Order: sequence, then structure tokens, then C-alpha cells
Amino acid sequence: MIYLVDASLVRNEEKDCICPRCPSYPECVIDPRLLLFCIRGKATCEVQRRGCMCPGCKVHTRHHFTSDYYCSIGNEEEQTRTDHKILMLFDPIERTS
Repeated sequence: MIYLVDASLVRNEEKDCICPRCPSYPECVIDPRLLLFCIRGKATCEVQRRGCMCPGCKVHTRHHFTSDYYCSIGNEEEQTRTDHKILMLFDPIERTS
């Protein structure tokens, strides 16, 4: 099964993302525009778990997500399914005007 992540969905949700304020936000992330681990998937580096703010995020609530620590485990689909592939249709930090 393949799940598509639409770039317009990501752009619309970025404004409500609280990832950078989380105590577990990966220190290795040098571009603060890297947001929405719940949709995009986990960070490419090790994450020190210091607490998770995901359940209190508007994006998490709006999409009825049930998981947490997306930055270290993977996005919602990765955490809840084992028979899938996620196809990203965008550059993770690409911005379009």
C-alpha cells in the first residue's frame, strides 16, 4: 500500500506545527523549517527523548492522530501500519510562494 503526502497539505499545516518548541526537537536539525514529523516522518538523526508535545498540537488533533514521538519513531502511518510505503511528493523543506 502506498500513501501520498501532498505538498499542499504540508504547507497548510505548517502554521500550526509546534515541533520546534518541543523539548525533544532533534538538536541535529539545522533548518528550523523542518516541521511536521507526524506527516513527514522521523528525523534522520538520533533524538533525545525529553518529553513529547505532539498530543497537544493542533495538527495532531485535527487529523485524529494517535501516536507520539514522530521525530524519533516515524510519522502516523509508519507507526500504525506495517504494510505500506510513503511517497513524498515534495522536498521536505521546499517552500513555494
